[in-house]
Amino acid sequence: MFDRISETFTFFSRHWWGIGLIVWVFAAPSLMIDLLFDPPVSEVDEEGMPRLDLANGLVLAQAMVMIVLTPLSSIVLPLKIRAILNQQPMSVGEAVRLAIPLWFKSFVTLLLTGVIIFFGFMMFLFPGMYLMARLSYAPFYVAFEGASPMSALQRSMHATRPDHWNLLGVLLVFWLLVISAHGLLASGLEMMPAVSVLVQFIIAPITALITIAALRFFDLHHHTYQ
Repeated sequence: MFDRISETFTFFSRHWWGIGLIVWVFAAPSLMIDLLFDPPVSEVDEEGMPRLDLANGLVLAQAMVMIVLTPLSSIVLPLKIRAILNQQPMSVGEAVRLAIPLWFKSFVTLLLTGVIIFFGFMMFLFPGMYLMARLSYAPFYVAFEGASPMSALQRSMHATRPDHWNLLGVLLVFWLLVISAHGLLASGLEMMPAVSVLVQFIIAPITALITIAALRFFDLHHHTYQ
């Protein structure tokens, strides 16, 4: 477990620029929306909390950006990491070109994964986290083999079975790290919008630690790297 954590940090520290570039490319549109438009407040609910006004399109625009870009980023990032491991240069554009034909499969895979994890969290915190770990290989089967969504989910459940506790422990470390970073950001929400977006932009690459760690387990399972 500790070896996987160390390997993940080492890989990230050596290749943070190439990995960060991909994360920034996909994070930039949503961050620009945050920067250009203030969150619209139209009314207050029964508990006194502001409600977002969907009429001006801000929230809808952010949702559309996520729907379009998240399935692509879940393919592009593993492709880039694998290319680095294989010492085969791959530009962001080339990775995106390879990912576009797989967009729909990736979208459905992420949608099904989200639904399953949601019901896991409905049962309690641990089942949701456990399912997140067990399904963490699904995007890799789509990215590397073009697997169908159902096949990707089934194969992920099967492939993670032998080492699921170590996988869960390692991913939990990085989930907590990402949550902590975003928590620190949330504590400073009163800062100027431009500064807030800049901070989000800076910390965005650390989210890739989760993918790097999961991919390391995936590759070891398939004996790609030893």
